Amino acid sequence: MEVILSVLLFMDALEIRDAPRRSRTPVLRVLFLALPLSLIAVFFAAMYLLPDVRLSLCLVLACILVPSDLAPTASLLKDRRIPARVRSLLSVESGYNDGIVAPVFLFGLAMLGQGEHADHPLKALQDLVPALAVALVVGAVVGGLLGLGIKSAHAQGWAELPALRLVTLAAPLLAYTLAVHFQANGFVAAFIAGLVFCTAVGDLVHDLLEFTEGVATFAIMPIWFVLGQLAAFVFQSPPNWPVIALVAVALTVGRAVPVLLATTPSRLTWPERATVAWLGPRGIASVVLALLALQDGTDTQIGIILESVVMVVFCSVMLHGLTAPLIGRAFARRQPAGATAVRPEDIRTGPVG
Repeated sequence: MEVILSVLLFMDALEIRDAPRRSRTPVLRVLFLALPLSLIAVFFAAMYLLPDVRLSLCLVLACILVPSDLAPTASLLKDRRIPARVRSLLSVESGYNDGIVAPVFLFGLAMLGQGEHADHPLKALQDLVPALAVALVVGAVVGGLLGLGIKSAHAQGWAELPALRLVTLAAPLLAYTLAVHFQANGFVAAFIAGLVFCTAVGDLVHDLLEFTEGVATFAIMPIWFVLGQLAAFVFQSPPNWPVIALVAVALTVGRAVPVLLATTPSRLTWPERATVAWLGPRGIASVVLALLALQDGTDTQIGIILESVVMVVFCSVMLHGLTAPLIGRAFARRQPAGATAVRPEDIRTGPVG
């Protein structure tokens, strides 16, 4: 599971390259203003709705429930009725938010250990900061060296693209392995490696990702199967209404209000802002984080985590999967007669993970 997440984070780090420059300011506002506000809102909602659980579990639940993932509404990226800048913003956000949430998630996990293994918040923070620093260095070095090496090898004709694609897949695996060896955060290292790798290889990046995207897509499939098994188990039990209420908060006001606040001073129109605020589907990122959290939880904590991730993905598939086409039709009705359609090349149509 850790290896799969490291590859996904590496791939996600490349998303910003496909965002038009004019749309990067709203993206940054959503990532660095709306995302923290959403985490805080869901954290406090968990504290209120689940008063008997530890604060560390509330933090872990927030990290599981908040990150968006376009997998449940993958067709959204190809719907040319929705403005290109809205699709671009949602695509980049879904790629970056799990990488940003990962350190907070691991901080919560450090405090979620059982009994004597649970860390005090200050000690967990003291352990986290050096681990993040080492991860930044490892990720930057691995991504930079491999990226420059691949670019040079391609320019000199020393290796063909199929071989270089294999080396590309090795980048997140090597970054994660080295970071763990140095007792650092492997997920952050893989994410940073993707950022630096993308910069190092330049425009060659799109020719290198075909194999890695295929591997990532194949690796995701068993996770959906696991989620189905977990859902069958969860739906056999009576509904946990506090968890359902928490999921409702995460999917609605916990997402919409922070995004609307963050995008208010922007060039996005009100319908575009409302679309971004609503279309925050949950998917593979939430499932992977939940599966990682299950390794450190007690029986009670495991039950709450399972119920939360199953309900948030199930509700997201229903809500966002059904409303995305309706939003597309609404934008089509607003489009002036004779307006130029969005060009297909404006949309990144690779695998959504």
